[in-house]
Amino acid sequence: MTLVPTGVFLLVTKDGENFFGATISSLICTSLCGPKPTVAITLSNHSNSLMRIEKSRKFCLNLLSENDLTIAKEFSEKSSSLENYDIMLSNGACEYAHLKNSIATICCNLEDIKSSHENKIIFADVMNFAIGKSTNDLRILAYHKREYLKLW
Repeated sequence: MTLVPTGVFLLVTKDGENFFGATISSLICTSLCGPKPTVAITLSNHSNSLMRIEKSRKFCLNLLSENDLTIAKEFSEKSSSLENYDIMLSNGACEYAHLKNSIATICCNLEDIKSSHENKIIFADVMNFAIGKSTNDLRILAYHKREYLKLW
């Protein structure tokens, strides 16, 4: 599927008091109908993020911009701590950790996990969606043919 360009997201999970991130380029909207939209992402069976999602049952997907290439590369190798990044907690009863300056943020609750060869498919209900405040002039970071590029 590397022939199809996709947006690049930073998945953020909370484990205890710490935040962790992993680069995702496999977001699929699986349902727009009903009370809550549903999305799906894939993670390696060996991903540390998978364990953290199973434990916390929530995560945020942050759409990255052309300015976030360093973040995308850093977190594509393995799930790492976000201690050096500007992370915010959303307001409300649920604590969703998200990257402060992302183009858009999708807050999700884990619904189900299915196995597929060496990956897991994570299905999640979208609990909230927000567009960043200062994103008018930013271009979306994309992944295509195993390289990062800027979309429009």
